[in-house]
Amino acid sequence: MVCPFDGSDTRVYNSRPSKKYPEVWRRRECKQCGSVWTTREYIDLSTSHRVLTRHKRLQAFSRDKLLLSIIEALKHREQALQEAIELTDTIIKNLLRLSEATIPSYAIKSETIIVLERFDTTAARVYESLHASSL
Repeated sequence: MVCPFDGSDTRVYNSRPSKKYPEVWRRRECKQCGSVWTTREYIDLSTSHRVLTRHKRLQAFSRDKLLLSIIEALKHREQALQEAIELTDTIIKNLLRLSEATIPSYAIKSETIIVLERFDTTAARVYESLHASSL
């Protein structure tokens, strides 16, 4: 990885797998300017997993699409963005347990509703209403 500040080569001096999410946390340092920052590395699900839509079409899995739909459902909360990021990671972790490369869209929606109901029932109802035509 290159330094985001000057484009020089970097080194990793601390790396840990996450126990809670399918990611690796790394602390990096620029060899040239000495800047330090953290990166989080995720599996690129768009290349390894497909979503089977209700119209029987296959499309690449999009973490961002899931995240945006959860942010929409959490708009009434003060920390909506941070909470949506954490909930998205939880939902993806649960979906990866299915061990399937093709995930039906209804499975994503069902898992999202289950996780949202445990977190905030209002958000779950908002999510359901936004996705009612596709459930």
